[in-house]
Amino acid sequence: MEIKPFGFSRSFEIPGSQVAAELGEDLLAEMTTLRATIVQMRARHGEALLEARREGFEVGRTHASGEQSGALLAATDALHAALDNVDLRLSDQIRAIHRDAVDLALAAAATLAGHAIDFAPGRAVDEALDRALEQVERGTGLVIRVHPKLTEVMEERLATRIARERRKLNLTLMADETIQPGDGQISWKEGALGVDAAARRAALVAELAPLLDPAAPGTKESDTANIADQIIL
Repeated sequence: MEIKPFGFSRSFEIPGSQVAAELGEDLLAEMTTLRATIVQMRARHGEALLEARREGFEVGRTHASGEQSGALLAATDALHAALDNVDLRLSDQIRAIHRDAVDLALAAAATLAGHAIDFAPGRAVDEALDRALEQVERGTGLVIRVHPKLTEVMEERLATRIARERRKLNLTLMADETIQPGDGQISWKEGALGVDAAARRAALVAELAPLLDPAAPGTKESDTANIADQIIL
C-alpha cells in the first residue's frame, strides 16, 4: 500500500475570540439601553407634537377676536414652527443615538473578529501558528512572514513557544514590508495560512449591514466602513 501526504486546505476559519464572552453581557446591556432610549425619544416626540398642536390651537383662539383668516394663518404658522423645531431636535438626538449604536455594534463585532494590534501585537499570528501546527506533520518547516515592526514581538513569542514545546519545531521568521502590521502569512510545502485584517474588515461590514438601518439620519455605508477601519485596522 502506497502512503501519500494529504493536501490540506489553504484556508482555515478563525475561531471567535474568547474575549467576546467576557464583554458580551456588557455590550448587550448597552445595546438594550440604546434601544430603550430611542423608544423614549419617540414617546417624547409624540408628546411634543400634542403640545405643539395645543399651542397652535390656543394661538388660534387668542386671535379669534380678530379677523378669522389672520387667526388661522397665525395658528398654522405657530404649529409649523413648533413641529419643525421638534423634528429638528428629534432628528439630531436620533442621529447621535444611532451613531452610538453603530460604534457599539462595530466594537462588539471587532472583538469577535480579532485582537487589537495595540493591546496584543502578534497574537493573531501566534494563534494562526497554533492552527497551522495542528494541520502539519511533526518536523514540518514553517515560514512565518510578518511586517518588520512585528518581528521583535514574534521572536519573543516564538522563543516562548519553542521553550514550552516538547516536540522540535522547525520555524523560520521573515520580515516582509508588503504585509500590513498585525497581519501575517504562514506557509509550508503543502499549504499556507494567512492572517488578513482587510478580509476580516470586509466580513465584519457585510455581517453588520443587515442589522443597521441604512435609512437612519446621518448614517452612510462609507461611515460604517470608516469606523470598521479604525477598530480593526
